[in-house]
Amino acid sequence: MFFSQSNLQSVLDEASSRNLLYLHLFYDIYASPYPSAFHRKIPEAARPEQAPTPPPSRGNEEARHSFHILLTCELNQGSTGIVHTGTMEVEPSELTLQVAVKLGFSKSEKVTLEKEYELYSHLRTKDVQGIPQAIGLFVEDEYVDGEEGPYALVMAFAGVSLSE
Repeated sequence: MFFSQSNLQSVLDEASSRNLLYLHLFYDIYASPYPSAFHRKIPEAARPEQAPTPPPSRGNEEARHSFHILLTCELNQGSTGIVHTGTMEVEPSELTLQVAVKLGFSKSEKVTLEKEYELYSHLRTKDVQGIPQAIGLFVEDEYVDGEEGPYALVMAFAGVSLSE
């Protein structure tokens, strides 16, 4: 089945507007029976000075606010976290798109991923061509030892690194 570039772009844009990511691991020894829930991370500069609003409710409208990614392969350990590839599904679209997801667990990886996301977003506003589209930066709902959970930087897959 053939999908036009505009169809693919509309799915990327729709995923970019959703605040809830369900991340499934399915490769090597990983086969998560339940996905991990991640919420969109609001950049420091865009945060209001008042208390943040709670995340969207998980009721009947959940599908309108969420999308799913099935991670199927670990590409490599990058300088900004572990890089995975997988497929993204955004309902009600029938398309599945290949995406790259960088996961950051340590505080330094999280800071670097946040800066990388801000850079990709800035370049996109300047209409710079040839860079992958950043879909969003997300943080896992679960706290680990009182700290925020891992970060996930989700981008359109642009191929393997030329440095490999």
